[in-house]
Amino acid sequence: MDRAFEKRYGVAAFNTVDDITMHGVIRAAEQSKSPLIIQISVKTVKFWGAEVVHDMFTDMAGRATVPITLHLDHCPDPQVARDCIDVGWNSVLFDGSGMSFGENQNLTKDIVAYAKSKDAAVEGEVVAVAGVEDGMGSDEEGGLPPIEKELEFIEDTGIYCYAPPIGTAHGFYKATPKIRYDRM
Repeated sequence: MDRAFEKRYGVAAFNTVDDITMHGVIRAAEQSKSPLIIQISVKTVKFWGAEVVHDMFTDMAGRATVPITLHLDHCPDPQVARDCIDVGWNSVLFDGSGMSFGENQNLTKDIVAYAKSKDAAVEGEVVAVAGVEDGMGSDEEGGLPPIEKELEFIEDTGIYCYAPPIGTAHGFYKATPKIRYDRM
C-alpha cells in the first residue's frame, strides 16, 4: 500500500472463502493488471485453519503476475490475529471496536508490536462498521469519537493502516449507507 499511497491509486480487496474464490479474484487481478489484497474472514480461518489458507495463498500468489497480499479481515480475537501472523500472513485488521477505546488502543498497540517482530502489518479500527458479514456485525454503526481521538489512536498504536468511521457498510445491511465526506 505504500506505493498505492505514493502514486494515489486504490488497491482492491476481496474476501475469499476457498481455493476457487481465491483463484478467481487472482485471475481477475491479473487480467486487469491490478495489485490485489486477498482478505479472509475469521470464520474462514476457523474453518480451514490459518496455515492451510496461508499455504493456498502462497502457492497461488507465487505464480501470479501482479502483487498480491494476504490480509485477515475484521478480527476481534487477538489470538486468531497472532496465529495468522505466526504462519506468515502479511497483515491483519485487529477490530477492537467492541471494546472500550482505551482497551482497544492498548491491545492494538500490543498486536502492532507483535506483528512488527514478524514483518507483518496491522490495520486498526475504533468504530464498528454497519452491516452483517459472516454472522458478525450489527445493523448499527458504532458511536463516533472525536477525530482527535482517532488521530491519537493512530499515532499511539503505530498501525500501518486505519479503517475510518465514515459511514460505509459491509455485507448485508438494512439502511442505505450515508458517507460522511467531512470526516474523510
